[in-house]
Amino acid sequence: MNEQGFKRIPTEVEGRTVSDITTIIEDQEGFLWLGSDLGLLKYNGYEYIRYKNNPKDSTSLHDNSVQSLQVDYRGDIWVGTKTGVSRYSKACDCFFRYSSTPNNSMPNGFISDIIEDQNKNIGLP
Repeated sequence: MNEQGFKRIPTEVEGRTVSDITTIIEDQEGFLWLGSDLGLLKYNGYEYIRYKNNPKDSTSLHDNSVQSLQVDYRGDIWVGTKTGVSRYSKACDCFFRYSSTPNNSMPNGFISDIIEDQNKNIGLP
């Protein structure tokens, strides 16, 4: 720690350099969530937990290029990527993927922002 009380956060995860952080949020439990080109990184104050896309696992992150993050009222993490949106659930330590269909107005592709309104609805402006 330096004299201001800051400590250095690790710059590597799984042997890869953490760079190009695109977004960062803090959840209700105090964990930091970072979006990057490595996927979604959860920092617990000591180390990173990396969440990434696995094409063979439908409960993995939608895409590794994380562009936006939002914590909802339940504590779930909404993740906007270059190819869609995913919701991380603590309950199962897994992701739910959302895609555009003819029956919804969800944008397909690059999700640059996620908001939660006063009625607890998630929006993709």
